[in-house]
Amino acid sequence: MNPPYIHVPFPPTLAEKRAIVTTSWDDGQATDFRMMELLSSFGIRGTFFVPLRFKGRPAPLAEALPEIPGDFEIGGHSANHLDLRGLNAHCLREEVEGSKAQLEARGGAPVRVFSYPMGRHDAAARRAVRKAGYLSARITEEYCVHQPADPYQTPTTLSAYPLTRWRRLLREFRAYRWMNVAFLARNWNRTWRGLAVELFAQARRRGGIWHLWGHSWEIERLGLWEQLGEVLRAVAHHGDVHYCTNGELAELLSAVPLPAGKTALTP
Repeated sequence: MNPPYIHVPFPPTLAEKRAIVTTSWDDGQATDFRMMELLSSFGIRGTFFVPLRFKGRPAPLAEALPEIPGDFEIGGHSANHLDLRGLNAHCLREEVEGSKAQLEARGGAPVRVFSYPMGRHDAAARRAVRKAGYLSARITEEYCVHQPADPYQTPTTLSAYPLTRWRRLLREFRAYRWMNVAFLARNWNRTWRGLAVELFAQARRRGGIWHLWGHSWEIERLGLWEQLGEVLRAVAHHGDVHYCTNGELAELLSAVPLPAGKTALTP
């Protein structure tokens, strides 16, 4: 089922803005540097969620943190890119808190946000992330343009990946996310790029958050750089849009009180 979302006004500092745009990219691979160049060309900010090790090897970005441009930030993605569900307290602490400490020591900057490896989490994992001092944690649920009630289950708007229409629909159906099923049915003929642009339009109409996420290594493997550029071009350089990293967004939203008993609209 869809977790609760809250539709609240932006903080006073963003009173003139109609939407917020942020992006995030997982796994800390060398292709992340190409992603940074592409995002920079459109003036779009991003957060790169970096594990210390990926598939048993050091993550390239974890070994090159001082080289990351200032427009981007690093987020935690665990020590070993493990499924955090069911881990004991010691392992969770090493994966969540230990990796945060190492990233901060290597990069010389606070690591404020987290992304659960493979999007998998449970109550114990969420508690560990909160206890480690992260402001929020991203999940992989999509089609959301509103603020989550729980910052440690922050959804996204869309992944930069060309899933087939049926796979998208079936995934939401199996998760009982009926509002997402209805949205996909209404937009059946749209490609992933079309969905991204439509959801951006909805975010601007509703005063919402547009959050694109993905993996640069998949963009490279599938040859999607040109398609991704088309999407970024559509959402870039709007004067009524605020562009920020995930960490900056978490700080902004933490200043906005959530109204009790309010559930946001979804696309």
